[in-house]
Amino acid sequence: MMSEEERINSNKPSAVRRALAMATSSLLAAPLHAVEESEPPSPWEFDSSILYYDEQDRVRVVKPVLAARKEVGEERFLDVRVVFDAMTGASPNGATPSSEPQTFTTPSGEDVYTVGRNQYPMRDFEDERVAASIALETPVSRMVRMVLGLNGSVETDYVALGGSALLQKDINNRLTTLSTGIAVSYELVKPDGNIPGELDTIALTAENLAQAASDDDDDDDNEEGGDDEEQKVIVDLLFGITQVVNKRTISQLNYTLGLSSGYLTDPYKIVSRVGATDGLPVEYLYEKRPGSRLRNSLYWHTAHQFDEDSIHFSYRFFWDDWGIVAHTADLRYRYELGSGHYLQPHLRYYTQTAADFYRHSLVSGERTPRYVSADLRLGEFVSTTLGLKYGMPLLDGELSLRIEQMRQQGDSYPGDAVGDQKNHDLFPTLEAAIVQLSYSFIF
Repeated sequence: MMSEEERINSNKPSAVRRALAMATSSLLAAPLHAVEESEPPSPWEFDSSILYYDEQDRVRVVKPVLAARKEVGEERFLDVRVVFDAMTGASPNGATPSSEPQTFTTPSGEDVYTVGRNQYPMRDFEDERVAASIALETPVSRMVRMVLGLNGSVETDYVALGGSALLQKDINNRLTTLSTGIAVSYELVKPDGNIPGELDTIALTAENLAQAASDDDDDDDNEEGGDDEEQKVIVDLLFGITQVVNKRTISQLNYTLGLSSGYLTDPYKIVSRVGATDGLPVEYLYEKRPGSRLRNSLYWHTAHQFDEDSIHFSYRFFWDDWGIVAHTADLRYRYELGSGHYLQPHLRYYTQTAADFYRHSLVSGERTPRYVSADLRLGEFVSTTLGLKYGMPLLDGELSLRIEQMRQQGDSYPGDAVGDQKNHDLFPTLEAAIVQLSYSFIF
């Protein structure tokens, strides 16, 4: 997947991308001397980890992961992965901050929550996710391999099921590997209560709030909208080439074309409409995103082995028909300390442009656009991550600890802010701490 902070700080992760990432990971996981004959694999190889992710004043995640790999036949391997996420905290709801207190309702209108004056509007939440995937790598011929995968993910308000197939062919005396793959995911979105109407207005009236409060009191008896749900389908195509440059260097280049269609709106996000002069909220609208998204990405990764140390560098260029263009550069250097101990500094830099329909707010009197979202994840921002990983041998495996700090910044005081908005940070800086303890072993 993407780095943990990017996955949590983005839209719901698609099972498609996880499937392809799992299928292609074996290419770069190979040792740099891949041209040499490998030793017979151990019966089971386990990778386990527990990750703690903490955004300042926002989301907290605890994520244990267990992955296993086994040779189940001649040149035939089985990969299994299980993930559990426990997520708590608060997430921006899309509304603009104000000098006056603001009251909001959930998508169903059954719950009411209030944000104090001069506070950035956030919605408290608590959720859990269980995800599992299985992949079988099997030879088709002497030079061709196929990887078939199935995956699934379940959250309180979200279900995803998917499958993938990847075909790899070795050429040029096994120094070059060509890859092509497809992954399909069906995803079901079912938020608490109803799915709100896109661009529907939530008026700031006493009657509305009184009705919402009344609905909240009758919550136990009100099941209206309980079966309300939306669907989306995601298809990704992968084309790649991996080249063994020499006994110390391997390089990979992938192109991925993805199409998402169906319900792509976030039912929990709203947009503020503010007064043209004072900039104070007049009403709120539920956001609306296009019903399709065409995504493209180029990914290049090179690894080089020095006498003892090694270096990994990757670059990803992403663009889509929503107007987002993103660049990601990632650098890791493994410094060997001796006797199996090592240090690995990590630097990651990410930048993206805003979606065409991203607006921090609408102004009273202007026509409501066809699509609009105030989700900060669709805005223009820059993110940097600095970290350090320490690894050491333990029993028959390896124990490692990774500590990282992520910082994300956007346009806090945009030029089109009006009135009261100019007194507030419309894109608060996001800082997150990441700690991961991992243990790899053979069983």
